[in-house]
Amino acid sequence: MTTFAAFRQTFAPDNHTRGKAFERVCKWILEHDPTLAPQMRNVWLWNDWPHRWGPDCGIGLVAQDADGKTWAIQAKCYDEDYYVTNGDLDSFLTESIQEKIDYQLLIATTDRIGPRARGAIVNFDPMWCWPKPISAGGPPGFIEASSKWSPKRIAEYCDGWFPVDGLVEGLDELSGGLEAIRTEAGRVGRVMDEFDLTVITWVLTAYAQAASNAIKRLHELIDLGFTRIVFLIEPATPEIQWPILEKGAELIRQFR
Repeated sequence: MTTFAAFRQTFAPDNHTRGKAFERVCKWILEHDPTLAPQMRNVWLWNDWPHRWGPDCGIGLVAQDADGKTWAIQAKCYDEDYYVTNGDLDSFLTESIQEKIDYQLLIATTDRIGPRARGAIVNFDPMWCWPKPISAGGPPGFIEASSKWSPKRIAEYCDGWFPVDGLVEGLDELSGGLEAIRTEAGRVGRVMDEFDLTVITWVLTAYAQAASNAIKRLHELIDLGFTRIVFLIEPATPEIQWPILEKGAELIRQFR
């Protein structure tokens, strides 16, 4: 039986062709390895993935595991004594922070990670490893986004939601988001009381224009279940902002 080092030497010498060949090898391994295959539902090369958002810019493969989670995978075919650098990973890490991606995986023919690629930016262990369990303690985690993937991420990973109240759009987006979070929370065995619901609003500007409308809006946000309301004001000089802040204090006193 040949060694993997000997097998690697059969790849084309130019980096692009060798890299594409190694991606196909990784796909085969993920689909047929007795340990990994049962944990993977589907594996695609990037260009075959139905949900890709553009040409290959760093993600070589995408996998869906048995739990329906999506993995972005970068496959690197290097000499065994090569040190993976920060530059080798930049495009992969940038591309794979999309909300469609749950996890990242680096498969490389070396287990050597350069000092700038390990630590604060990324820390890939030189072995197969599922995500580390959530550690107790630390600051709470919030998601501000209102995309279709946000409720799922909030229910699975977060302590709360931090959306922006657009005022002019009405309450449909906020109420729809809360209902979606409630549905996803039920799916993973959580209840809405576990989540810190904070909303950012421009209502202070509206209050300066029409007090009754602003007060009505705050009541509507509270009735939806938001327990913290953050006021936004436009950047300006102190002589412009102080009167607005005074209006804010006046408004807050009405809810105490």
